[in-house]
Amino acid sequence: NPHEQTRLSRLDVIFVPLIAFDRQGNRVGMGKGYYDRTLAGLANSYRRPWLVGCGFSMQEVEAIPVNAWDVPLDAILTEKGLLCFG
Repeated sequence: NPHEQTRLSRLDVIFVPLIAFDRQGNRVGMGKGYYDRTLAGLANSYRRPWLVGCGFSMQEVEAIPVNAWDVPLDAILTEKGLLCFG
């Protein structure tokens, strides 16, 4: 059924698009907070999917300012490989 919903906590991996990222697992998205709001409930979940940002190495920046509601990534996948965070 194309309209069937699945709980996020049942997923193993969620791939997240990004505009920019840093080596601490922080990301800049499209600026609407959609992913952060959607993923916020996973922090208290007994089973949390691995959050992987997808982008290009040229999108890496030194540091991204972090807000209290930002959900950090577990890894970032670029054409140069996979960066994993704590």
